[in-house]
Amino acid sequence: MAKSGVILNPEKKVVVPNPHAIYTMAQMLPPRVALQYKEKYPNVPFVLYVNTLAESRALGDVCCTSANAVEVVKSFDDDTILFDPDYDLARFV
Repeated sequence: MAKSGVILNPEKKVVVPNPHAIYTMAQMLPPRVALQYKEKYPNVPFVLYVNTLAESRALGDVCCTSANAVEVVKSFDDDTILFDPDYDLARFV
């Protein structure tokens, strides 16, 4: 999430209490895998959870939170949506 803070507020200083802390879910979708999905399904909307790595989120069409995931997915008229990396949230949506 610190990367999100930097991206959204580039002029501000973002302080991270533990720069070595790793958010496990963010690591579940490395950018190379996100790119593979985009190449395999080029015309399918790609929705990424906000806690995904910033480099992976940049490859998606839209980013969502758990609170707005249903509305975000409903906003597409497509029958198929790529949703990563939270499997349980994707199944719920």
